[in-house]
Amino acid sequence: MPVTGAEDARWSAISSADDLYLRPNDDLVAVLLAAAERARAISLTSLEARSDPAHARWVRRWPGEHYRLLAALVATLQPATVVEIGTFKGHGALALAAGSSATKVITYDVVPWPEFADTALRASDLDGGQLEQRLGDLGDPAYLREQLVTLRSADLLFIDGPKDGVWEQHALAPILAALTDRRRLVILDDIRLLELVQLWRDLPFAKLDATSLGHWSGTGLLHTA
Repeated sequence: MPVTGAEDARWSAISSADDLYLRPNDDLVAVLLAAAERARAISLTSLEARSDPAHARWVRRWPGEHYRLLAALVATLQPATVVEIGTFKGHGALALAAGSSATKVITYDVVPWPEFADTALRASDLDGGQLEQRLGDLGDPAYLREQLVTLRSADLLFIDGPKDGVWEQHALAPILAALTDRRRLVILDDIRLLELVQLWRDLPFAKLDATSLGHWSGTGLLHTA
């Protein structure tokens, strides 16, 4: 049985990191610690205000949810461009944008943002130039090739796909393999869910499980080179 008495609980698994092909490196540890220190003082009040009550509570919570850490990672690294895969209701994209007004956030989904009920996004968010949504499936090799210039322009990627046991299994490896031209930080959501446990372990990159300082269902950091 999953844990009882918890607001949400999922099946998961744990394994030793000692025999990973590539272990976490000092750079990943330093980035996480610096961002965690920033996250302690970050307040995403504007994002809370436009969220439904459940999401507003999640935006506020840290550790346990990742929104403040997302903003803090952007504030720490000051990337010129961030790519998000999986817009959904826009909370991740808006948290990333809140980290630095100078950062461009390009977010991908297969569903236009207005079609989601209780979306946190507003039309004005996409009119000012900082935030852009593109519609397409990066798991489609043809669309991935079409978007490679944009993906490679990013210094930070946040991958928050459907965790349906299908998309990540066929899409994640080609996306990451296309980004080994230089070092960039990738944040992978929900790495403790059973659908991603083995996939995360097998990724051939230096990586760090940052769950205790991120999302309760798993936050992973990796460098692409």
